[in-house]
Amino acid sequence: MKKNLLLTLFAALPFTAWAGNDGDNDDFGAWMELSAKKDLPHDLSVGVEGELRMHDNSSTVDRWSLGANLGYKVNKYLKVGVGYQILDDYTSDKISKEERDVTTGELMAYRYTPSYWTPRHRFYTEAVGSIKLWKWLRISVRERYQFTHKTEKTITGRYDTEAPDWERDPVKDKFNECKSRQVLRSRIKLQLDKKHLDWSPFVAVEFHNNVAVGEYMSFDKLRTSVGTEYKINKQNDVSLSYVMTLDRTAHPYQTMHAICASYSYDF
Repeated sequence: MKKNLLLTLFAALPFTAWAGNDGDNDDFGAWMELSAKKDLPHDLSVGVEGELRMHDNSSTVDRWSLGANLGYKVNKYLKVGVGYQILDDYTSDKISKEERDVTTGELMAYRYTPSYWTPRHRFYTEAVGSIKLWKWLRISVRERYQFTHKTEKTITGRYDTEAPDWERDPVKDKFNECKSRQVLRSRIKLQLDKKHLDWSPFVAVEFHNNVAVGEYMSFDKLRTSVGTEYKINKQNDVSLSYVMTLDRTAHPYQTMHAICASYSYDF
């Protein structure tokens, strides 16, 4: 009875992110992840990872990334690690700065910005602590600090106009300056971890805090997920989960729903 009650409460945690969100700025996507890890002597491990994300109801590739990481097992309760990722983000084309006829409301001119990709470099360090309770529940806490650098980008847009007597520059460049972000990601994960059980349902909640703004941290994102891992054999694992991310940096706030499928291989 106690186990069923706890699992019910854990499964309900991700849906707390709905509070205060009207659903008018939602999107649905598909995330696919691949990873491989090799254990080394002296409690070290090395790994590689790749990810592909889609948005706009899973119709457009939103981001891809490749990375490598190095881990060290301090003891049975604590692991630490560092990693690097290269990411490429997609920004859709858009129409802005609309000018309309004051009488009819007809669109007379607008600024058009074509779609473009923006590469980023990310470095991170993390510590993961875990403990097993009642021989079936594993509780883990991860603290990850990440530094992300976005490179400079020049995008060539244009003005389109229906009125020939209006003076408009036919081409105009938009320059995106290089930017850096420092984020502290705090995650708690609850997972069924019972001996001789191949299925491992889990639920997780993660907070993204920008640590490089003003005197205090800025709460940027809330990410929640619920799903299950399945151990095919000693070397192969798959996972399927539902992920919901509330982005507070967008105006208005944006909620991203995604189905995440992953595969991992241990050498």
